[in-house]
Amino acid sequence: MTSGTPSVLHLDTEAGWRGGQRQVLLLAAGLRAAGHRVAVASPADAPLRGRLGEEGIATLPWAPRGEWDLRAAAALGREVREGRWDVVHAHTSHAHALALLALRRLERPPPLVVTRRVDFAVGRGVVGRWKYGSGVARFVAVSRAVARVLERGGVPADRVDVVTSGVPDLSPPGTDRGALRESLGLSPRQPLMLWVGHLVDHKDPLTLVRAVPLLARAVPGVRVAVAGDGELRERARALARTVGAGASLLWLGLREDVPDLMRAADALAISSHMEGLSTTALDGALAGLPVVATAAGGLAEAVAHGVTGLLVPPRDPEALAAAAAALLSDREGAARLGAAGRARVLAEFSAAAMVEGNRATYARAVRE
Repeated sequence: MTSGTPSVLHLDTEAGWRGGQRQVLLLAAGLRAAGHRVAVASPADAPLRGRLGEEGIATLPWAPRGEWDLRAAAALGREVREGRWDVVHAHTSHAHALALLALRRLERPPPLVVTRRVDFAVGRGVVGRWKYGSGVARFVAVSRAVARVLERGGVPADRVDVVTSGVPDLSPPGTDRGALRESLGLSPRQPLMLWVGHLVDHKDPLTLVRAVPLLARAVPGVRVAVAGDGELRERARALARTVGAGASLLWLGLREDVPDLMRAADALAISSHMEGLSTTALDGALAGLPVVATAAGGLAEAVAHGVTGLLVPPRDPEALAAAAAALLSDREGAARLGAAGRARVLAEFSAAAMVEGNRATYARAVRE
């Protein structure tokens, strides 16, 4: 190990591309730039693997069938031993469990670091006590809210480091704002609110849908664009028809041009009832958008109420609609919030700061 630059093997079992996978990519690239030897073990067909390859970052084929896949754990153990890795960093729940299984068989295992990105409660049963016990050298919580969840679950506070997720500054726009709005059927001044995410329970798209007809009554002509897909897609669309929100909703599906969509929008909405931090909120602020979000989990840390956006109670469509209407009806005020949000993200939530925070965690883990 080079002094101050331990080699790090990252583990990610996610088959799709979500915010956590982007953090792994940014972290691996930042560590390599800082002189660390880095590799990422992930499923061969995962989008993360392809993007790592484009960056020239070493990848290892790893396809566990679940968190109790003993064959995958054994293969991981061999890689850790033969690769002489100084630190193992797990980024998903399944990777967390598999790393514990793999390292317990080694005579001198390297320290295990686990990143926790969600604010779901930690299980207090046998499995939970094992996963969150002494086998993990240090936990990285992406927000203070997540750190509190870990501590309530029995993890000592001195083994938890808060390292907030980081986002890179926006790439140059790929599409002209006016042209993109026109492609969505919008006039230049027509109000547009954007929602980005997976259509799953904790993101709570159903509360968003219930808020839309209320918003439409307060802001005539408003459109709400939903960029994403997931298991609640059909239920959300059926609810939209039931509550009379269909005419105001634009279902965009999965999009590769989310940064351009953010530039074309007037505000960003986040309706989650559980959230670790939300890099979507950070991306929106970086694009200069005022954010209306629920005060769930780490969202209260990502959005400064009255400074960069507005916070409302979770699962309250009336409050969400009222806050969104306030932003969309006051363009000058919204612009001030958006500018403050961009400045705050650049100062406090950069990808470089996230990398340095993790490097500090590795130093503690190796030292201890």
